[in-house]
Amino acid sequence: MIKLKRIALLIVLWFGSPIYICAQGNFLWIQDGNGSIGSNGNTVSVMLANGENLGGFQLTLNYDYTVIQVEEVSDTDMTSGMEVYDSEPEPGQLNIMVLDMDGNNIPSGSGTALEIQFTVSDSIESTIAPLELSNVVLSDEEGNTLYSEYGSGYFFVNGVNAMRIGGGIESVSVDLYNTFTVGGVQFTIAFDPELVILEEINTTPRSNAMDLSYSDIAPGMITVLLYSFNLDSVIDNSGSILSLEFSYLYEYSGTVNLDLSNVAVSNMDGITEEVETFDGELYLMDDEGGDDGPPECVLDCPGIDEAGEPFDPGFCEWFTDIQGDACFDDCDEDIMEELDDLLAECEECLADPENCGGTDVTVDNNLDWNLVGLPLAVDNPHYLEIFPDAVEGTLFSFDITYNLDSVLVNGEGYWLRFNDAGTTTITGAPLNELTITLDLDWNLISGISEPISVYSISDPNGIIVEGTLFGFDLTYVLSEELVPGKGYWIRTF
Repeated sequence: MIKLKRIALLIVLWFGSPIYICAQGNFLWIQDGNGSIGSNGNTVSVMLANGENLGGFQLTLNYDYTVIQVEEVSDTDMTSGMEVYDSEPEPGQLNIMVLDMDGNNIPSGSGTALEIQFTVSDSIESTIAPLELSNVVLSDEEGNTLYSEYGSGYFFVNGVNAMRIGGGIESVSVDLYNTFTVGGVQFTIAFDPELVILEEINTTPRSNAMDLSYSDIAPGMITVLLYSFNLDSVIDNSGSILSLEFSYLYEYSGTVNLDLSNVAVSNMDGITEEVETFDGELYLMDDEGGDDGPPECVLDCPGIDEAGEPFDPGFCEWFTDIQGDACFDDCDEDIMEELDDLLAECEECLADPENCGGTDVTVDNNLDWNLVGLPLAVDNPHYLEIFPDAVEGTLFSFDITYNLDSVLVNGEGYWLRFNDAGTTTITGAPLNELTITLDLDWNLISGISEPISVYSISDPNGIIVEGTLFGFDLTYVLSEELVPGKGYWIRTF
């Protein structure tokens, strides 16, 4: 059945302003892939650079399913010992969740975190398919959400002509996809000279026979020329032709854009061929943060509840161990006042840790089938971790048809079966807002961490059919309120 409409629906409950804390550099990005029409086993890598140990991460990869299709998602040495869950709620949307199930973690470092195998359709023309990341969340070993940055990528179907600067830590690759023999390459790369220096440029096995020269034309702008006096060439193929080596000017964590311009790629007759170009990104990791906390002031604080008070003693132990303002030199006066207030709250929290825990939501269930949802952000959303008394193998989501599932997603509704009536207490970080994607007609949804009226839902396009919110309590019940932990049917135009 064709999905005629998918609309984003926003369920919001507002509580105050965010708190600013420091965070080390954490980055996740896509390393481009390529393959021939009709081929399979084409690898796209998910790269990770984390300045601290991770308890897990999740992401959504959006791609053109008419061009490529997912075969398999697998872990690597970096994520061995972690549980990897993947699902495709709709064609062209791959959800991946990497969890700590047995006390393992992802040590700080950088490398390939996941490998995704793709099949290329056999009924397409050569093209370039974006691989766009969204919903990227990295968490520490206590389940706190960490500040992170991420970068998307591309899948190049063989037969295209393109140049791309990739993403990387300290070193990035200049990749060339060419269907003709290349006699020369020229381009300009621009970056922020206040943050990094381009130390050197090196050829690769594809381009070792060529001559290389480069020069500064302005601060942060380098012109590069790859040529040959001996009529050597870069043969038609795909892959890296140059490696760009950077050094950092400051102890700084963030993303530096690498802009490509003035690109000219010529064939052996000296004629410039048309080539598509794609910019890249350099990810800067501050190596000086250590155990005392990172030096950069950022916008996020997963250790704060909706009242602006800390709910995680582990966060407070880290925060108070910083001992002063050394970590926050770059923060302005207003932020420093908030941090002083937070320090006082944390001291109270640690003085009375029994009253400083995660938010609890209690969910009642009937004997047999129930509509449920996940009302909090949790470290492990496997349904038997959330509802340990449920019957194994009975969690069903709905996306045009019923689907057997194992991992709960915030905002989604599910059928789940129990052998006895009872209650379940769920502990986690509160959800103040949710954006939910709805199909045309009937959908299963759930709400946030507090009861919310259906009339408080932001529905700017007016797609919700009035009077169609139904809960289930032994029988269907017309509802006007979404109760935390419960699932509901709702209908759209």
